[in-house]
Amino acid sequence: MINRKLRFYPAHSLENMMRLFVLMLLAMSLVTAAMTHVSALNRSSEINTVSTADFPQVLKQNADALIEVQSTNANNALVTYRGGSYIVQIGNEKVAPPAWSGKWLNFGLLDSATIQFNEPFNMLRVEWLANVPARTALQIDVRASRDGQNWTLWELLNQSGQVARFDSDKLYLYAEYRIRMFSADEDISPEFMGISLAANSQNINTFFNGNNANMEALAVAATQPATYKVYGTRQGMVGGRTANGHIIVPNDRFVSLPSWRSLSKKGGNDYQVRIVAPNGKSGVAPVYDVGPWSNQDNYWTAPRDMWNDLPVGMPMAEKAFFSNYNNGKNEFGDDVVNPSSIDIGDGTWWTDLGLGGAGWKDGNRLAVSFLWGANITPVQLSNVQIKNVGSGNATISWNTNVPTTDWLEYGFDTNYRFRTNPDTFMGTNHVVYLGDLAPNRTYNLRARTRDVIGQEVASDKLTFTTGSGMTTQLTNWQTDQGLKTAISPDFGSVKIEGKRVVDSYWNDNPVNNYTAGASTIPGNVGNSGGLDVEFAPVCDANGQNCSFGSGSGYKAYVQMVNDVGEEVRVGVISDSIISPNGLTIMVEGTTANGPIWRYSAPNLLDPALSHHFLIVWDANQVRVKVDYGSFLDPTPITTSGIKWNFAAAARYKGDSVNVNLKEINFSWGSVNPAPVTQ
Repeated sequence: MINRKLRFYPAHSLENMMRLFVLMLLAMSLVTAAMTHVSALNRSSEINTVSTADFPQVLKQNADALIEVQSTNANNALVTYRGGSYIVQIGNEKVAPPAWSGKWLNFGLLDSATIQFNEPFNMLRVEWLANVPARTALQIDVRASRDGQNWTLWELLNQSGQVARFDSDKLYLYAEYRIRMFSADEDISPEFMGISLAANSQNINTFFNGNNANMEALAVAATQPATYKVYGTRQGMVGGRTANGHIIVPNDRFVSLPSWRSLSKKGGNDYQVRIVAPNGKSGVAPVYDVGPWSNQDNYWTAPRDMWNDLPVGMPMAEKAFFSNYNNGKNEFGDDVVNPSSIDIGDGTWWTDLGLGGAGWKDGNRLAVSFLWGANITPVQLSNVQIKNVGSGNATISWNTNVPTTDWLEYGFDTNYRFRTNPDTFMGTNHVVYLGDLAPNRTYNLRARTRDVIGQEVASDKLTFTTGSGMTTQLTNWQTDQGLKTAISPDFGSVKIEGKRVVDSYWNDNPVNNYTAGASTIPGNVGNSGGLDVEFAPVCDANGQNCSFGSGSGYKAYVQMVNDVGEEVRVGVISDSIISPNGLTIMVEGTTANGPIWRYSAPNLLDPALSHHFLIVWDANQVRVKVDYGSFLDPTPITTSGIKWNFAAAARYKGDSVNVNLKEINFSWGSVNPAPVTQ
């Protein structure tokens, strides 16, 4: 998959053009069918989340997206089909929630799979669709990660539409959500139907300007995790079930902390603590349960969910027991009868820590270190390849072991005078296309990449040399006899001129007899390559009155046709509806993904000037750069069995075409030139 996401067409302009184009087709009775495909991840029409400037990335999931993880990530939660759609509800095992969760009789929990966003974020706006009857409750927790392995604490949400805020100085790429369901009646359950996660893009400018504070802070945290001395008790409860669904076995190794924020997934080590006993023995164990005494006493963070008047590191239970804090009671009004703020599984308590008995001893505290969120995965860059080198372009690709952004530094020497802009899209497979290169020159190049915590690496120096380009034999054709094609002797240009004589529109013409042009020899074009071509108007003998055509509409384009019947047309268009007062950029065609009708802002290009197109095809995608700007969004098409057409068309009888497709240069290896015969 090509790791780019550059939006060449302004979104509002494209939408307006599409609306106008559809209306035009409907008015002319030219639309014969309409097809809509909705994926399993975006079928939740009841959740009307839309992207905004602050939250541009929106992902929606229905309950059926959780079917694949319910066997591993569920604690008495069930995905079931009812009333025409899937829902998540409390299961049939009648599981009581942790003792410190309130007066509930039944409980269910289900964690989602990991979700990767395309661009960094540090806030999520969360909306969900659920049915919550009386005497039940449903809450959604969300968390974020840089690498899909090291996670923030869970953010706890109790109302749809709330925003989960993670560390504002850090950026993340991955998210997960968790559904927690409670019921005071064993026969009633809340029902979860779908969710929307809208990710923000704040602080991205700071990130792309090379701020490494995130990495430095994490490096410190990795060597100095937060550690507090607290009282603990042995949990026991062999055969019982923890909050995340783990069944407790003899000599089990896990702990319970009094907050939902640090609860690991079932069987996971997402959140772990290191415990050092007064005797010097130590052990590391994951957090599998919630308690004792509370489910809102995250005493290791600031701010806390409750009891913010207590300092970080001071558990509510300890303060209540020794100092009668909160009248010696927890948030449910229960008497706190010991100062413990961590429950410890038997194997960790007896074997790892060498402790006896079952509970705390006055003045005999345990040193507990909270280990999550500090690990750093070093970035590795590999497999740098340079291909499709032409007279003015080249394609560079490489891989990274974690999602990163990418850019290139290049120039005629190792000062690397030129630099591409980093992409906001983060991924592990990177492709960057260079254009506007000088012909017959040797370039020095290095690939660079940065992850979301600021780790940055560069490849070794590489070199490549541009050429003068390649041409190949062309054959001409006319479908409208009013349009004439002239191919230059060196096959470097195709001039198409004339007025259309066929009495039909170009949109209702089954035999396409509104065009003229030239084609490459079948089998002569490779599966990857690059093409430079200049779209030039034809001028009068004095070099004035330059024009691409006249009338109600005309277009000039290059057309890729493959051996499975797909085709993509890339070029310029003037049309009385789409671009009435000048030229604009068009991408049209038909591929396996359906029809393509994409246009840039109307009247974008001057019809009296030439316009340069760079077209690169590789890995079943086509990318286009116009007039040395940014690359357009990629267009998927099978890149095998390719033939290129250089063509122009007029919209209606009497409309004229006046275009010269010149300076046609293919990159090295793009074509196998046929012998030129004069």
